[in-house]
Amino acid sequence: MKGVRPVTFLLLAAMALLGLVVGWQVNQGVASPVEPSRGAVDRSDSVPAVPKLSSQLPPLTAFNDIAERPLFVQTRRPPAPAGADEVGSKNNPAPQWNLVGTAITSENRAALLFDTRNNKFLVMSAGMGDAGWELAEIEPEGVVLQNGEAKHEIKLPRF
Repeated sequence: MKGVRPVTFLLLAAMALLGLVVGWQVNQGVASPVEPSRGAVDRSDSVPAVPKLSSQLPPLTAFNDIAERPLFVQTRRPPAPAGADEVGSKNNPAPQWNLVGTAITSENRAALLFDTRNNKFLVMSAGMGDAGWELAEIEPEGVVLQNGEAKHEIKLPRF
């Protein structure tokens, strides 16, 4: 071995020998590659199981806390009621709802609305309605209400 210093050669030989000894001990069961330190406690049975991911939307009542304390509002209070909506007729005015949020999965869609007339939150899916208005469409940016031929769109507020 020309150009290799004797010290370097000895270090390489010692590392190779050490690797062979450790490999032999692991194969013989004398040593394990990772041994717990003394006094370590086995906590494998105390770790909670990871829940299965599902594309199912939880029950609509599960979103009530989000409605009462919106995450993306600095005060964590519902938005103030907006002015009266001029859509609809005198006999059937558009509902006075504010859109708080939408929840969309591959199988379900739901909208969280705030009714300004009675200061209550409504969690609705498509087809549900009130005062003659039906929730026709739920999209990430807003919802569309329909009453016969009349349509009313409510967009999510921008902060």
